Amino acid sequence: MKAVETRRVDQADLLLQAFSSFNEISGSLEAAYRDLASRVEELSAELERSNYYLTSLLENLPCGVLVVNADHWVTLINQTACRLFQLDEAELPFRIETLLAEASFSDRAEMLAAAADSATEIHLSGNPPRTLLCCWSVLRGAERILVVQDVTALRRLEERIRDAERLAAMGEVALEVAHEIRNPLGALELFASLLTEEGLTLEERRQYAENIRIGIRSLNTVVNNMLCLRRTPRVEVRRVRLGSILEETGELMRPLLQQRRIVLTGRFHDSREVSTDPELLRQIFTNLLTNAVQALAEGGHIELNTWDEPGRVIAEVADDGVGIPQQFRKLVFDSGFSLAKGGTGLGLAIVKRLVDALGAEIELDSEEGRGTSFRLVFPWKEAGEP
Repeated sequence: MKAVETRRVDQADLLLQAFSSFNEISGSLEAAYRDLASRVEELSAELERSNYYLTSLLENLPCGVLVVNADHWVTLINQTACRLFQLDEAELPFRIETLLAEASFSDRAEMLAAAADSATEIHLSGNPPRTLLCCWSVLRGAERILVVQDVTALRRLEERIRDAERLAAMGEVALEVAHEIRNPLGALELFASLLTEEGLTLEERRQYAENIRIGIRSLNTVVNNMLCLRRTPRVEVRRVRLGSILEETGELMRPLLQQRRIVLTGRFHDSREVSTDPELLRQIFTNLLTNAVQALAEGGHIELNTWDEPGRVIAEVADDGVGIPQQFRKLVFDSGFSLAKGGTGLGLAIVKRLVDALGAEIELDSEEGRGTSFRLVFPWKEAGEP
């Protein structure tokens, strides 16, 4: 009987110990839960603050931000982007193509196909028209971020700057043209006064008259060049041989070349007529010859050549002057650019404009210290061929 009572006492002690341990563990779990709940509350508040800051930052960015998935669905857009695309409401998600309804097809295709970190401009024809600079970056997986900036005002400012630069360049050209006109006028006055002197031989009178004619032709070329800068050249097409026009132009300038002791030679081997404007062609050749003269020191050699090739006829004006440095060869046809001291930079700009008007091409070949060659390439067709 005592043994049974002893076992009961032992069991009661064990139960008391187990209950005590349970209470201790429950207290520990409750304390841990309270600590965890407090930490969760802190983290939730911190997350809420972070979300608030990120949302505020996103909405107050001066550029538009969109998140786009692989299927071109916009899953996030800020207010700046809505304003740039003139979107009243944005019910997410929506197709990004809906924002590009006013953009041209090439703009849409180029923008959507652009690689990450590459910038693409799109032009929207809304009211007012806008120019947007779009740049993609990878977010995660197939999602991408599109950053959009309105560069309309910047592009307009750049255009105004270009207009101002063009006006400034025209002012400089006008001053140079005035200087270029003044020099022939002085020479004309000199030769005209010499013609009034007594005792001149017939040959001297002819030479002075020829010098006056050259000066007048020089003035006429300068005036024609200025007119060509302000209007589209009028083309009157006829069938002519390039060689005959080039040879005639060279002969008209031969007295001036002789004064500069420049040797002029020609080889005219073209046999086919081309459809072009002979007057504009003379102006082109005059400018090319004048450019060659400016590239030569006292003396030198200018060579005029024409020849046929399959489907085209070529005319060449070549000199053995100083040549054109490599870094300037892309600029020679720009108005106002000149390597010649005191040059206006009009001659070759006019040449390019006239060549384009005639539907021909011009090729440049130059080597420093060896000379320069300009080749006019005209397509050749049989008379009556369309």
